[in-house]
Amino acid sequence: MLRATSSADRVVLVNGAVQGTGVLIGPRHILTAAHVLTGPPRARVQHPENVRDLRRNPPKLVVLPTRPPRTAQIIHPYSSEWTTCDVSWIDTDRDLALLSTRNDVVGTGFLQPLGRMRLGRIATSQPVTDCQILGFPAVQRDPVSGDIECDQYEVTVLPGASRLRRNVMVCEFSRKPVAETGDGSSPLAGLSGSPIFAGDVLLGIVTAVPRGRDHMRIEAADVEAEQLRMSATAEAGLLPLRTEDVTETHRRDEEYERQYREAIKNRHSQIDIIGIDELTAQESRWDLETAYLHLEAEVSQPSAGAEGLPSRLRRVDELLAEAGPYVLLRGEAGAGKTTLVWWLASHTASGTLGGSLAALNGLVPFIVPMRSLRATGDGFPRPGELDRAARLMTDEAPRGWARRVLNSGRGLLLVDGLDEVPRDDRLDARRWLSDLLAEFPGRVRVLVTVRPLAVEVNWLSHEGFRELRLLPMRDTDIQAFVHAWHDTARLEPPSSAEKSGELAELEAALKAKFMSTPALRNLARTPLLCAVICALHRSSRGELPVSRPKLYTQALEMLLGKRDTHRKIPFPEGIQLRPDRHQLLLQRIAVWLVRNGQSQLSHAQAKGQLVPALTGMPDVQGPVDKVLLHLLNRSGVLEERTEDSIQFIHRTFQDYLAAREFQDSDCLQELLGHAAEEEWQDIVLLSIGHCRTPEVEKVVDHLIAQGDTHDGHQRWNLHLLAATCAAEAPYLPQDRRDAVAERLKAFMPPKNVLQATEVAKLGAYVLPVLPGPQGLPEDVQLLVATTLTRIGTANCLPLVREYGAQPSQLLRQFLASAWGDFPAEAYAREVLAAMRLDDLEIPVNRDHMLRNLHHLGPLNRVLVDGPFRAAQLHGDLPYTPLEQLAITGNPALTDLSFLRGRPDIRSLLVDSDARLRDISDLAGSRIVTLALDAALLMPEDLEVIPTMKGLRELHLHGLPIGQYARLPPPHPSVARLSVSSQDLQVDTLYRWVGLRGLAVWQPTPLNELFAQLAALPKLLALQLPLLFPASELHGLPALHQVHSLTLPNLANNADLDRLTRVFPSLRRLTVDLRYTSGPVLNLGPLHGLPDLAVTVLCTREPMVSEAGPLARGLRVTVVPHTGTVGQVL
Repeated sequence: MLRATSSADRVVLVNGAVQGTGVLIGPRHILTAAHVLTGPPRARVQHPENVRDLRRNPPKLVVLPTRPPRTAQIIHPYSSEWTTCDVSWIDTDRDLALLSTRNDVVGTGFLQPLGRMRLGRIATSQPVTDCQILGFPAVQRDPVSGDIECDQYEVTVLPGASRLRRNVMVCEFSRKPVAETGDGSSPLAGLSGSPIFAGDVLLGIVTAVPRGRDHMRIEAADVEAEQLRMSATAEAGLLPLRTEDVTETHRRDEEYERQYREAIKNRHSQIDIIGIDELTAQESRWDLETAYLHLEAEVSQPSAGAEGLPSRLRRVDELLAEAGPYVLLRGEAGAGKTTLVWWLASHTASGTLGGSLAALNGLVPFIVPMRSLRATGDGFPRPGELDRAARLMTDEAPRGWARRVLNSGRGLLLVDGLDEVPRDDRLDARRWLSDLLAEFPGRVRVLVTVRPLAVEVNWLSHEGFRELRLLPMRDTDIQAFVHAWHDTARLEPPSSAEKSGELAELEAALKAKFMSTPALRNLARTPLLCAVICALHRSSRGELPVSRPKLYTQALEMLLGKRDTHRKIPFPEGIQLRPDRHQLLLQRIAVWLVRNGQSQLSHAQAKGQLVPALTGMPDVQGPVDKVLLHLLNRSGVLEERTEDSIQFIHRTFQDYLAAREFQDSDCLQELLGHAAEEEWQDIVLLSIGHCRTPEVEKVVDHLIAQGDTHDGHQRWNLHLLAATCAAEAPYLPQDRRDAVAERLKAFMPPKNVLQATEVAKLGAYVLPVLPGPQGLPEDVQLLVATTLTRIGTANCLPLVREYGAQPSQLLRQFLASAWGDFPAEAYAREVLAAMRLDDLEIPVNRDHMLRNLHHLGPLNRVLVDGPFRAAQLHGDLPYTPLEQLAITGNPALTDLSFLRGRPDIRSLLVDSDARLRDISDLAGSRIVTLALDAALLMPEDLEVIPTMKGLRELHLHGLPIGQYARLPPPHPSVARLSVSSQDLQVDTLYRWVGLRGLAVWQPTPLNELFAQLAALPKLLALQLPLLFPASELHGLPALHQVHSLTLPNLANNADLDRLTRVFPSLRRLTVDLRYTSGPVLNLGPLHGLPDLAVTVLCTREPMVSEAGPLARGLRVTVVPHTGTVGQVL
């Protein structure tokens, strides 16, 4: 598969009105010079209307506007045939044009190694040397064969040579590039549209060779990042984030950055799999490219409310995309925080993120592993040291490289394990992070991971961080994990049909066990413990514990004692070590790490703990060096991360072994003395599994007493820990349980989402102290409901039903969206069937939910999300009245046969994930609102639209592909029409006589469009994909009937002149500036419409100038990048 290796691989040959050059700014978008498509300007002599005016008004030469073409052709040096492109837009003022293709120009993934296209502007008055131009000039054409070849020129940008001409850049060749031709033609013809690069940064597009300079100078147009992103939204994740300031060229940066990205990918694209012992080191690692599980998360809020409790559970990658540039992610031990960091780093470095996270492609990830930094004694890294924090196998970075990356807005800072920093040092950690962000304001994306209680709520809120929380794996996630784990096990040599069949039986048995055993299922809610259970299940041939302490005990027995015996390796490294001796030595290392607040130690420190332990083990023969080597090679839980840095494969194993050592060595009192410290609390909890009943009582009594001496959060934290220990204990006298329940009840109901989530970890133990809904305000009811849904067991249902009977629509929607957290049939029968549902949307994303939908009775809105085939929808969707049906995320759907026998559906939305090839079942339906993607249909398939007599609103994302994208046959009753398709043919639009609202999402010839709109007298609301209204609306007729206008693609600080002339009756204007880094809007040109209401959508507060009389009607809405506007409809 072809892969680009340098910016030169972005250059293409363009054939328009003349031959020129272009540059790939994305796999399907090409930037070139406008005159390459239109040809040179034409001129004619303009005569006066009256001959008598000849003397006073002599004839003059005028430049005629050129009609822009609709297509052009391009070819890449690695391609064997020409590709036809559509013209997305032409800016004749700046001599720029953007072309687009339906498929990747070269091949899928060709540009991925180069990352995101970078744009730059000259930010100095001094000449910038070492720049280059790449293109296809006439001088490179073979005089005999006519074959063309690419050429490369070294140039210096001269900022002072174009001070009076805005958007023009002047460059000078380092040496004379060509000789003059005898016929007066330019030997550099064909270089128009060529890119000018400073390293990897695109500075501009060649537009002209000025005369009188002996071909030593060349002129270019600079490019705005906003203009590209808004006009090529399909490739938004590959287009420039912003325009960088360029003061000089750094030649070594390009090569080093590629080396750095490759090192990131090599280090962090795989994770070790627990319990796969027979594979080689390479095979026993999980490829994050294919096996990563997208876990769910929620937005953490200090108090409950609509914002804090979303109606639908979201994947963490979706929330990361929407949460803004600064995110603090909380998650339990083993919940997948570090795996997420590695996955993000690997995919960001490779430019392979898709969907909502595509905007991160091309960023440079800097991983700061706090665990390693603390162990090595390194301080918090300065900006220039960030690339060394992860200790990658790279050469020395060019001086100042990391700072340049951060300054350019391309840095992704991944701070992993803030809880690994000792509590006394966390203030310094926050100060370090604050200083770093202040140094590069608004230019760095940051993700910080931490355990749930390591820092207080809103710890980084002053720095602008939003908090997310990783949620436990759902049942379907567990099933997917089990399948992936066994798939990896099937790679073990020797592979045989018998072994494969055995693993298939084990996989099926474990999946069935999870479904039938809630206690086991609840243990597997994190990827770490799920992997341990998979390994144990295989090792024990199906026998499994159902408590966390026993799970760890058996896991360690498996890892420490059985694998060498199973593999018939009697004395590895010449050391004979029984499992109990093995574990004791690991305990000594673990407890040293805990006592010293470290997570890594050196060989010397490890041997310092082993020597005194070995003196009491006369049966262990061999020097301490070999014993340590044996532990590293054979324990399965200890690893050597770097040459002299040893750590446990996961901190959970370290905590478990340390807890055992505290109990074995009669040091529980020492352990309890640290119970108020978050990093010790897991150890306290794990010690319960090692303690005898009197010791358990001692632990619980101490936690209760210590909590009683504190107030606020510390009191709640210690009493919650006491309750968790009590819930974990196999036996505890009733008086102790009553004392714990009394303390727990004092904190009920939960005060915020953090408390609600933490309390839920107690499971059924907390149910007796949870209050009913009576007398509680809505936000508190939501918090209790959060606890119940996090527990998610059948014994919660009576209390959930009480909350479902409340009048609050927000509460009922939250409970309806939590259906997937509970046993599906029981929840449908006992909770949902008893709730008022007519004002709710019922989300369905599991097979068993769809099958039980019929228990709910008449419904208003149902959202079905997932790969359900039409036959399954037809069989399982209820025949009871259902008004609105939305189908999303369903690539398995090819037809609409599920509509048969369901005449009550009035609104149908099928998103673009579907692969619809047959919509004949719409014929004669009573649907009022229809939204679907018609790109895979045939033009004649759309003839069914006029048969839908009740249709009033139609949304078409994509139209059947032909020479042009044609609208369906006109429907006189449709009042609102939204169309998103390239090459839209609008010649029949005038026949849609009932239209009151029209949304056009893709560029289309405006003169043709306006000729059609003038024939629609009822049209009141209009959406147009205008970038620069002042130039694009020039010469167009006024539309007096339009009262509302939406501009979803408006360029930053675009001139709004001509809006008042073209739309003189305008009363409402909505503009979307979400894709601009620093939104600016000048309302001065709109003062002629004093009653105009203006709405601005943006991701940060915009700078609005000259509001004047429009200030009272101005409304600014700050929204995420994701989603569409659609205000017109």
